[in-house]
Amino acid sequence: MIAALDSQKIPYRVIPCDIRKLKQVLKPPHTVPQMSWRGELLTDSADIMKKIDAESSSSWKMYPTSQRAAIEKTEKWAGSTFNAYVLYFTWWVEYGFNVSLMPKLCEVMFPRFIPASLAAWLVPYFVDVGRLRGSVRKRVRGLLGEELVPPGRDPGPEEEPGMRRALIAAVTTLEEKLARSTDQLWLEQTAEPSAADFSVYGLIERLVGDEGDAQMGTATPWLWEESGASRLRDWHARMAGRFPLHFLGKESECKVWVQ
Repeated sequence: MIAALDSQKIPYRVIPCDIRKLKQVLKPPHTVPQMSWRGELLTDSADIMKKIDAESSSSWKMYPTSQRAAIEKTEKWAGSTFNAYVLYFTWWVEYGFNVSLMPKLCEVMFPRFIPASLAAWLVPYFVDVGRLRGSVRKRVRGLLGEELVPPGRDPGPEEEPGMRRALIAAVTTLEEKLARSTDQLWLEQTAEPSAADFSVYGLIERLVGDEGDAQMGTATPWLWEESGASRLRDWHARMAGRFPLHFLGKESECKVWVQ
């Protein structure tokens, strides 16, 4: 989302949210992202991109007419199915949670002078982390089905390996999108990155990137090697090189943030 806004030179500012206070500080449905656009509240990444694309003065469109249907299809898949894998490996899987989200919880909740190990030990006293992670797993089950994420609080030994295989299959789907022509740069064969590219880019960053200056850990460091998705890896490097993610220093003023 940040990359899409920056690419279209849309003025904005970032408002950080404490995960413990979403219902107090956000309007219904109390989820992120939210964007106030000329008095209208937008609460979905796709809705935000459609709005800025429609009202932006840029000649570069994220939903070019000839590819719009394909772009929206990929965008919808990314926001539901692919996002479910990202949620699972960043929230539920112990390794992914500890390297990506736990450090951010510590950063938000405690002063920087408190050692990271102590902060991580203290977090469960202020946030019911187990319940929160369990609710994410339940949400993933609703998106992907009980075959991949069976009912019950305690997953069986085959759940995580099965999800790993399913994530690799999803990445292969994206890899195949980039194999339709030898000179293809973007997911839906557009001249410039489309909304599909920006939707997938944000999710791939959470799995194998570092979220730019947010410096979140890589939740699935094994993904490129095990999937063999070399085209998608090159695409990700292209997106990250052209649209590096910048979150910090954007809180005080609403303006166009130039890369």
